[in-house]
Amino acid sequence: MHRLTPTNPLFTHLTENPPAWWSALKNDAEVSIQIRKENYIDIYFNGGNIIRRLEYKNDIFSGEIHYEYIPITGKDGDYVKFNFENGINFGQATPIPLNNFSQDAVAQIKSKIKQHYPRESEKGIQYTFIRKDPFYLDAEFQYSDLIQNRSIRIDLVRVDPSRNKIVFVEVKTMGDSRLYTNEIVDQLSSYNQFILNHGDSLLAYYKTVFNIKRTLGILPSGLADLNIDNYTLLGKTLLLFGDCQKEWINKFAPVLDAKIQNHAVGCYYFGAPKYNCDIIGQTNANRHIYVPNL
Repeated sequence: MHRLTPTNPLFTHLTENPPAWWSALKNDAEVSIQIRKENYIDIYFNGGNIIRRLEYKNDIFSGEIHYEYIPITGKDGDYVKFNFENGINFGQATPIPLNNFSQDAVAQIKSKIKQHYPRESEKGIQYTFIRKDPFYLDAEFQYSDLIQNRSIRIDLVRVDPSRNKIVFVEVKTMGDSRLYTNEIVDQLSSYNQFILNHGDSLLAYYKTVFNIKRTLGILPSGLADLNIDNYTLLGKTLLLFGDCQKEWINKFAPVLDAKIQNHAVGCYYFGAPKYNCDIIGQTNANRHIYVPNL
């Protein structure tokens, strides 16, 4: 995490000499732009990468895109590398120049991504939360934790101005089989231990992410006027659903609450991913809090 550098050429060039395609993607309300600790940027729509690993080296921007989003022939896991001086053939005789990321080109990519990550999928739900609640600072955080000897992947990271906290968020759907075993307890416990082991580094890292996003003009609207210098990390994760049905909540929420109450700050059982996710003081309706009056 200490490798993230605000003065990296990628960030300085996008700030001082922003290309037209960057401005177009920044202004697309459906796009999620995330800073990565290795000094590159991932740009998402609905859970799929419009650009993966955007970098700036030797005066050239480069990135990757999954072959199925273009589409061209490939195999599972294949990403097509490109730079912004050339185009990629989108199944047409003439390559479409990606250097401008025209509305038509992006619309084609979005259409393909929707086929893989529909709105009701976990990724679709996750990114709807981002679009509906303007306090999310990060998504898809990944870290190889040598202390726990495991890979950590956090769905969402949210800034909570009501508590002056930075909160890790895990998104689930009703159909996730891990909810009905102890795997969900193990997952949440590993996140809590990760925060405990790396709290100072995580806090410094996310304050750097915040400042880079502010400089680039890509902070969500809810964060734009905040100062998070005095914010701290919440030591437990918030579990979040965006596809719950009343019958399912009545049947499974008591069992799940009992299982995870010592391993999460709370669990919000939403029927749709369109609500604010502030950490409330006590349980209210389908927002269940296990650490009241935090």
